[in-house]
Amino acid sequence: MGLLIEYLKTISFPRRTGSEGNRRICEWIERECQGLGLVPEIQDFPASLFAVRALTLAFSLLIFLLSAGALAALYRLQWEVAALFSLTAAAMPLASSFWSLLLERFLTDFGHGRTLSRNLLVRIPGNPGGRTVIVMAHHDSKSQRIPLTARVIVSTCALLWLIFFCFILFMQILLRSFAAESLTALGWATLLAAALLVFGALLFDEGNRSPGAMDNGTGVAVLLGLARRLAQNPPSSNVWLVATGAEEEGLQGSIHFARKYASGLPRERTLVLNLDMVGGSGAILILDRQGIPPKGTGQALARELERLCRDKGIGCSRIWLALGAGADHLPFGVRGYESVTISRGKLLTDFRTIHSTRDTWERVDEKSMEE
Repeated sequence: MGLLIEYLKTISFPRRTGSEGNRRICEWIERECQGLGLVPEIQDFPASLFAVRALTLAFSLLIFLLSAGALAALYRLQWEVAALFSLTAAAMPLASSFWSLLLERFLTDFGHGRTLSRNLLVRIPGNPGGRTVIVMAHHDSKSQRIPLTARVIVSTCALLWLIFFCFILFMQILLRSFAAESLTALGWATLLAAALLVFGALLFDEGNRSPGAMDNGTGVAVLLGLARRLAQNPPSSNVWLVATGAEEEGLQGSIHFARKYASGLPRERTLVLNLDMVGGSGAILILDRQGIPPKGTGQALARELERLCRDKGIGCSRIWLALGAGADHLPFGVRGYESVTISRGKLLTDFRTIHSTRDTWERVDEKSMEE
């Protein structure tokens, strides 16, 4: 059994932010680094366990109210009011599909965090004046009642359904090419999609039951394996290894880390690679775009990673994050840094146990982690 899988076995236990398990993994990471002669820098920060749920519920309720307002206006034959409400309801998911500094403020400043979390940073120096490569992996886990695969499929379909029907409704009203009956049917379809979003938000329960092997024990294990290798073979580039906290609570650890350190890092000489769920089968997934329409966060870095994968004979694909999720590279991406998340697995097989009690180390592909 290899070193990485041994690491993974050691840290596969529930470790939600603020829990005893989360404290244990932070101490374990610190001890492992010190055993390699590396001294981690500690960044403690307050995290909110309710900000993401509150934001999701408020967002879903607002869309539902806008959809209900559009339907009520249709029954009153108030076409312009219905068009305005439907257009606003369609625009909200599109506008919120992009990570923003305003969203960061809500998740951290407005969330009034009272739970202590921690980032751990190890700096391994390379050539002075050379580029800096930041490699990140979040150490926290969480559990949810609804499986990840089901949540992604249902929420994405509901949002796309909502956007489609709202847009069709708006265009028919705008072009005056409608019958009242057809508009009413579109209004009810839109309201149903919005109701699904609210229902999903109400079931957005979070707990501390998942061992978190794939998500994200694999990333932490690879991060520690990289620390061991670089401690023995110093790199040419400056490498920062960062274990972030509270990723499952809205990327709060990465936000605090970016706020503290980004201003001192030149954009033209800094690359950010986030490791998240890297123990599945199939091609390596390079997440380098977000939002609708897709906006790049690390196009040049993604091309360089594609070239490296080709040279090693490893399959890879570039993917994009459309709606309703995030990854720890985004707080750097929104600040203009070349940043991507690297993952590996298939949605319907490797990722279907994420955030559940079945996310155990036995399900992880050891070879994928080593590659």
